[in-house]
This record gives sequence, structure tokens and C-alpha cells, in this order.
Amino acid sequence: MVGRQTVPRLGPIMKRCHFAIIPVLFVVIVFCASSSGGNAGFETIRAAAEGYLGSSRPLDIDAKALYESMISSMALLDVRNYDPSSFKKGPIIVDLRTPDPDMPNPYALGHIPGAVNIPLRNIADWKYLKDLPKDRKIVVYSGTGQIGGQAAAVLNLLGYDAVNLKWGMTAWTAQSDAAPGRYEISRDTVWMSGGSYRTVERLNSPQETYDSPDFEDGDGRDSFETILSAGRLYFSDLGKPFTISAPELYALLHNSENPYVAPLVLDVRDEAAYRLGHVDKCLHIPLRALFSRENLRRLPPDRQIVIYCETGHDSSQAAAVLNLLGYDAVSLRWGIAAWSLSLPGSDITPNRYDEKRDCMGYEVVTGFRSFIPCVG
Repeated sequence: MVGRQTVPRLGPIMKRCHFAIIPVLFVVIVFCASSSGGNAGFETIRAAAEGYLGSSRPLDIDAKALYESMISSMALLDVRNYDPSSFKKGPIIVDLRTPDPDMPNPYALGHIPGAVNIPLRNIADWKYLKDLPKDRKIVVYSGTGQIGGQAAAVLNLLGYDAVNLKWGMTAWTAQSDAAPGRYEISRDTVWMSGGSYRTVERLNSPQETYDSPDFEDGDGRDSFETILSAGRLYFSDLGKPFTISAPELYALLHNSENPYVAPLVLDVRDEAAYRLGHVDKCLHIPLRALFSRENLRRLPPDRQIVIYCETGHDSSQAAAVLNLLGYDAVSLRWGIAAWSLSLPGSDITPNRYDEKRDCMGYEVVTGFRSFIPCVG
């Protein structure tokens, strides 16, 4: 804490110049409000997102790296005994999967050793967050990795050190009962090689600009509470999907005569990947630059935004933050890999899920652990 300092009395000076200061303060306040879309809460989240996603921090971790970080913290090299509450090293692991009619209890059927279950819809609930440490790495995972990035993004905005497990449980285990729904080209890709040129074009990005969305949640004074409140609002909307499939997107784009009724498609890959091939008439803003004030003004506040990257992981993080800001955003499941495999003579998605390469076949543990351990 900085100690007190002796300062000269400013009363007489202030009396002479307060009429000059008031207009200046008014201009500053108006400028700050206008630069954040008229709301300090919007600017608080935007600035946090720019600091996080605008940095070079890794957003994902692969299954092999996670396994090695778990083993390195243990005396006995048996990953089945991993328990983050017993060690001061090693990551905290959070299973985000939620029961559904097809899989009533995915966590109990099989989960990564040491993982605790916090369903994604509850990830912005303080009842669960209060026991997560901010001085330990947190690895979150979903079934396929497609929605884990949403939790990782919000946790990082809240000050946690979180990464998403790339490809989720389908990267950890080959057991189909514990990790169903892994990517399949024949089922999950709209266009195969030879037909993809019809849907992947090299066209200029739209250049329209817009005002920011109406943002009514929080005054921005407490950044943690502002972000947490926006997260609760987003994740508690049970009617809001996290992802959209490529066939669903294709139908939306081609079944509407009015282009402004169809969603805006946003490509967040880097420039080299974009130039290799992209969805027709999409807007291109690389993820690391997306949350600048200038680039956010390129997004319509009154139109659905479908975001895609190479594999669906980065776009998931972008979608979560845009929803916190008041946009209507959704991530394209499996990314460009679900839209098209290649252009003539080039592969636009060389890093699509490959079970032989990406699935490590590690062991899982069964049963249920309903509490978050004290990890000290």
C-alpha cells in the first residue's frame, strides 16, 4: 500500500477553475461511454477478452500433454491414482459433460482420473467456482472438445488459468461408451473432395460496421462480478445452442432469399488458412484480433453469427465471449473440417480429428464424485 503524501492545498485553485474542469470531465466520460458501446460493462468484458485472446497464451492442451503433466506430479506412475487434492503440482481437471437422454450419466460411465464434474451450464455459478484455485492450471473437457472452449474462455476472463482439452474425451479414451460422438468424415462433413469448390471461395470480406449490442448487465465497476453475471445469463439460457452443424448452417445460408436474414459467417483462422479457402462471403477476423473495438464494430448486433475455425476449438472460445457481450453467436461444430475437406490440389483442414493420431487410448475411471476437493 502506498503511504500518504503531503500535498499542497488546492481549495483556492479549484474554486477558480472548477467551471473549466467540469466540461473536460464531461467530455472524458462521454468519450469513454461511446468507445465501449455506451456501457462500461460491455467495455469491461471486451477489454478482458482482448487481453486474453489477444495474447499468445495457449488455448488448448492435447491428451498426451495432459497425461504427462498428471504423471509428473505423482510418485507412482499410475494415472488411475491421480488426485489433485493430494498434490501441490498437476492440473485441476473439470469434466463439463451434462446428462442427456442418450447418455444419462456420462461422468459416471467413465471420466479422466481425478476429474470433478461441473456441467457446462453451471460453470459461471459461484457455488462451484469458489472452490477452484486461481494458482493452479485448470483443464476443462467436454465429450469432443467442441464446447470445452466456452468454459475455458469464461474462466480465463474471470482470472483463472484454464485450457481446453483438444478433442475432449475422444482424445483421452477409445472406449465408445465413455467417449461417443467422435468426428466421422462421412457423417460430419457437408462436401467431400471434388464438390468442395462450390462452397469454399476466395472472396473479399464484408466491410459494413455496426453499433455495439445493448448491454444491460452490470456497470463494469467490479470486473469479476460483471463477467460472472454475464456468464450466468448466457449459460442459464437452456434454449441457446452452443454449436451448429454444417448441414444446419448450409440450410440457413441457402434457404433464405434475404442475405440479412441468414446468419453472418465469421472465419477466425489466421490469414494463411483463410487464403487457402473459406466459406463463401464470410467475414474474416483472426481470433487474436477479434476483440478490438474496431473489429467488434464489424459484427451485427441483430443477426446470428456463426463462427468457425479449423477444428471448432478456437471458435468455441470466441462464441462464448461474444455471447457475454450480447451478440447472438454460435460455433460451427468441427470447424471448416465439417464444411469441406479440400479445394482442388490443396487440403484446407489438415488437422481434422484423426482417431489413430489424436486418441491416446488412456484409461478412465468410473463412478461419481460430486464435490470439488480442497486443493490447497
